[in-house]
Amino acid sequence: MISWKEFLCGLVLVIAHLLITAAVHAQDATAPLPDPVVPPLHLGGFQPLHRGQAAPADVLTVDPDTIIQIRLDYEALAARLVLDVQRERDRCALRLDMEQERTRAATERVTLHDELWTERQRELVAAVEQARRQAERQWWENPALWAALGAVIASAVAILVSQL
Repeated sequence: MISWKEFLCGLVLVIAHLLITAAVHAQDATAPLPDPVVPPLHLGGFQPLHRGQAAPADVLTVDPDTIIQIRLDYEALAARLVLDVQRERDRCALRLDMEQERTRAATERVTLHDELWTERQRELVAAVEQARRQAERQWWENPALWAALGAVIASAVAILVSQL
């Protein structure tokens, strides 16, 4: 004979199997999860037995209060299963939304950093070009030219002064 505690443990194992099966099917993120299917509780037909009377077959004899408690526990577990699945769906949807927002924010942050560094690069290139232009001397700024011109003018002045 099976005690009602063993029966309840078996029932819990069946529900755990249903949860594991639902978790395996939940791996596909694109397909929506079906609502959990809780099979109806079939406890078989009931026949009253009187104390001392032989059972008609090898059956489990259970007190009527225990049968009612088993049904109540089963319905509570089934309702809990439905609520847990819905809560986990909501939690997963919320996590997915949060991760999508984090990804969007990170993408925007990277884009802003890229734009900032690109603008800074343009500023530095412009500053280098301006410094290069300032560093280059024009042909009239060459000191050798001015030295030669000064020598020619000095010589011309010296010749003119000596002619007078």
